[in-house]
Amino acid sequence: MLVNPRRLDDVVILDLSGRITMGEGTLVLRDRIGKLLAAGHQK
Repeated sequence: MLVNPRRLDDVVILDLSGRITMGEGTLVLRDRIGKLLAAGHQK
């Protein structure tokens, strides 16, 4: 699964492509969201 973030005003939108399956796909998404939250992005 590929996760590509983009910004629209003050909101970060994650564009997802590929298969979202239990295991590696969910870990990739969780990791990306965690990094965005740690960087202070809340929207």
